[in-house]
Amino acid sequence: MGEDREQKWGLALLLALANDILDFLIVGDIPGLGDILDLGTTGLIYYLTGEPITLASAVELVPGADFLPICSAATLIAYFRSGRGE
Repeated sequence: MGEDREQKWGLALLLALANDILDFLIVGDIPGLGDILDLGTTGLIYYLTGEPITLASAVELVPGADFLPICSAATLIAYFRSGRGE
């Protein structure tokens, strides 16, 4: 059971990193598409982890915030706050 949780956290972190990289390099410049990607990724990460702090990555919907790795930071904070990062 513990391995399943670690796999979900690993997938959540991978998704967060991929989202931030895509936002920075490509998708953040396309109006609407970046917002859809951000919302979808935020929802999926919340579904995987169940940690409400991951919803903070919705801040990327604010225009101009796509250059910051907010999704990765929120997921890492949730990971360490949940006690799994010890």
